[in-house]
Amino acid sequence: MDALQLMAEANDKGFKRRVKYFMQKAAAAVLAEAGSVSGHDLRAAYANKVLVGSASELEMAMTVVTNSTIAAAGAFLSPDSDIEFAVNSFWDAFAGVTAAEVV
Repeated sequence: MDALQLMAEANDKGFKRRVKYFMQKAAAAVLAEAGSVSGHDLRAAYANKVLVGSASELEMAMTVVTNSTIAAAGAFLSPDSDIEFAVNSFWDAFAGVTAAEVV
């Protein structure tokens, strides 16, 4: 699937809703994690942005479609488990956690 098609799918209302759901789920999990987790303060700050609605699900959706498994299948045909994996994989990047902060 080419980039233009993936970007169009990322902008689809239904796909963005799926991404938002997994962002909300991840946010709740992050806020429940131990404070000793690497980058927790930044991860929790992003979680709070997600929960109050100030994080962009479009930006996350556009990043999620860069996942090779999702790109191969297409956003619409990707199972929820792949979308959830991608959201969780990109969480630290959106939170601003750098490699230096990961122990």
